[in-house]
Amino acid sequence: MVLWEQRDLFTGYTPGRTPGTDFGQISREGKDRFAVTPVQYGEEKSMSEDFMLNSRQMGTFGDVIDLTEEQGSDQLNLIDRMLKGLKRVGWNLLTTGSYTTLGPDGELVGGDSYSFNTLSASVDWSTVATATPMADLRAGKLKHRGQSATFGRKSKLYLQTQDINNLLANTNPNDLGAKRVITVAAGAQPMTLADVNRYLLEADLPEIIEYDEFYMTSQTAYTMFLPYGTGVWIGARDMGDPVMDYTMTPTWGHVMGAGGDIPHYGQAGSSNSEWSNIFFQFVLDMERWTAKSRIAFAGAPRVLFPSAVIIFTTQP
Repeated sequence: MVLWEQRDLFTGYTPGRTPGTDFGQISREGKDRFAVTPVQYGEEKSMSEDFMLNSRQMGTFGDVIDLTEEQGSDQLNLIDRMLKGLKRVGWNLLTTGSYTTLGPDGELVGGDSYSFNTLSASVDWSTVATATPMADLRAGKLKHRGQSATFGRKSKLYLQTQDINNLLANTNPNDLGAKRVITVAAGAQPMTLADVNRYLLEADLPEIIEYDEFYMTSQTAYTMFLPYGTGVWIGARDMGDPVMDYTMTPTWGHVMGAGGDIPHYGQAGSSNSEWSNIFFQFVLDMERWTAKSRIAFAGAPRVLFPSAVIIFTTQP
């Protein structure tokens, strides 16, 4: 289990005191404990007898086959899939308020949800002549009231490239379009994201971060981590406290003893202090003439301050 504790919000203010009288008494703030159940992840890539026989290095004949290259490729592939899995969980949670993790047969393995702030643009940002992105962000800035974060210049708004393109194309003379530089020779000049961020920071509005990563669902299809029309606005805490993290915990592979060997039959012991929270193993099975590369890890996203997150919709 992933456990953490937080104090409740501070409330009230210090009143006056008549000289010579006792000090006023205030109640202590409460403390709350929160928990997240980590999800166990893992998969493996098998090497058949035929695959291993054909895994010799180019230009070698009659030499002992070295599987190091294939092991390295497997490890790279499995770690790449792991990182994309972590990103998928995190962005699903931040863009929808919840996430689920399914097993290889579609069974539900785990999931969680949080209550985030929400905000929608007044006009679709793709309608560049009338959209009001700066007015929308000023409205979102007010979400800090009564919450634990600010949404001014220290905050960040993550948008994918299509939303950024709509933002840069804005021509509304009563909003962002008024910031375009006009020249006698060429008329209105195109804006860059750096230009927009400069205007936003001057107005104490969030810095916009372009995020356009994706994962391949097949050789010809992909899924964006941050969908078009949805932005994630991360507020800033006064002391710079993190708003969210991904907490990893040990797996069964970590308690089997150093090197992955069971120290005594029927028993499991603590592994040495050098292991990380990612377990990678390569096993060669001489009886079945097969081999496999395996990765295992466990964890879950932990949102420390849900009120510091705004799910922002650019397409109302």
